[in-house]
Order: sequence, then C-alpha cells, then structure tokens
Amino acid sequence: MNQPFIGHVHELRRRLSWSALLVFAVAVAAYFWREPILRWLSAPLGQTLYYDRVTGAFEFVMQACLLAGVLAATPLIIYHLIAFIRPALPRPLSNKAIISTIILATLLIGAGVLFGYYVSLPAALTFLSHIDTTNLHPLIAANSYLTFVMAFLAIFGLVFLLPLLIILSDNIRPIPPSALIKARKWVIIGAFAAALILPIAPDPVSQVMLAMPIIIMYEISIWLIKYKAWRRRGAIATPVVALPLPEAAAQHVGPPASVSRPPRARHAPMRPQVIDLRSR
Repeated sequence: MNQPFIGHVHELRRRLSWSALLVFAVAVAAYFWREPILRWLSAPLGQTLYYDRVTGAFEFVMQACLLAGVLAATPLIIYHLIAFIRPALPRPLSNKAIISTIILATLLIGAGVLFGYYVSLPAALTFLSHIDTTNLHPLIAANSYLTFVMAFLAIFGLVFLLPLLIILSDNIRPIPPSALIKARKWVIIGAFAAALILPIAPDPVSQVMLAMPIIIMYEISIWLIKYKAWRRRGAIATPVVALPLPEAAAQHVGPPASVSRPPRARHAPMRPQVIDLRSR
C-alpha cells in the first residue's frame, strides 16, 4: 500500500530534523575550537580580515561553526536522503549498497572540498587580490569572505559527486556509454558556461579551475559506465557448462528411436477333450 502524501511530508520533516539536530550539535562543539577553524579558513587569503558591523565577529564565528557542522554531518544527511527516496526506486537497494554509497559520497565531497581549498581557492584569491591600483587597496570584510569561501567549497564538493550520481542513475536504468560520449561536447560547453555564470568564479583562472574538474569527473564517469557495461555483457555471454552424460547415453545422437514391442503370442485354438469310457 502506498504511503499517503502527508506521510511523506512527516517523514521528510523527521529526517530533516535529525540532520539539523546533528548539524547544531557539531556547530556547538566546533565553537570551542573556533580559533583553529578561523585560522584554517583565513589561511588561503593571507591577509587580516575585518568586520564592518558590531555583530560582524559573532556572525563570522557562527558561520564558521555552522560550516564545520555541515561538513561533519554530511554522512548522516546523505543517509537520510537515500532512505527517503529508497521506496521510490524501481530496484531494491540493499543495506550494503547504502553504506557503500554513503562512504563513497563522503569521500568524494571531502576530495572536492580539499581540492577547492588547496588548489583552486588560493589561485583565485591570488588573482583577485593583485588587481588593485594606486588609489585602491583591499579591505576584505570577514562576512563576505566567508560567504565566498563557503559557496566555493560547496560547489566543488558537489562537482566531485558527478561520477556517483551517474552510477546511481545507471543502477536505476542502464545508460549506454555511447549516450554519454555523444553528450561530451555539451558537457564541456555547459561546464565553461556554468563557470562563467557562477559568482564564485569571476576571473578566468577560477573559471578554468572550476570547469576542468567537471570535465574530468565526467570522463571518469564514462569509463566507469563502460566498465559496468562490459561486466554486464560478460555476465550474459558466460557459457553454461553441461554435465557429463553416461557413456551409453553419450553414444546416442539424434532423436530417440521408436521402441519396438515384441509380437503377441498367438494362442492355439482349444480342442475338445475326448474321454474313453471303455477304459473304466
């Protein structure tokens, strides 16, 4: 029996509540380590951050702790998302597949965040900070900087999820590798168009650094789908080994011969028995 719509709403609210509770708990714990977190976030800039409002410092600390809470609660958020859409999937999803998906998604998001933080973000900040004139000097506000960094890292984390999303789509409905190959040129155009439109990449260096991971992740997805298609073809084309037949049966080839029945024995007609009365 299908669950009514109001039941789905209650389930979604319950799962969002558990995720938000974990994010809040980790954010509260991260407040006691706010100094290392703030140093880690401001390290790529290499400059002193300022705030232009009375509540600027408090807002900056709260946003940094919230970012730590979201990153730490990522596995639980992914679990609740998969558990919510699990009944709607055309194929049943085992617990082992759910655990593998959560682990892989967490690793990919972490890899995207680390790539954005250590590779793309310093290059973008270096390019942007050196565009100044004699009469203009940078005075970067802490709130605007943190908002930029959070959006930057979130987008790179989502970009690195592309192979996993394509694999999950292939598990629901097989995707032919030729379709992905045909769409490659549109993905390349879309990657550079997204890098041009998104506000986190206003300079050419950031645009290239954002478009290249999208293209690389898509190429990895193509190879993974090719490998899965090859395994499916191998499973279908596996020959079935026949059991050995007995020697007498192995010698017989062709349709079975008709079994001849022995002819019926004809009984001789019964003759009347003659009794000799003279012998008595």
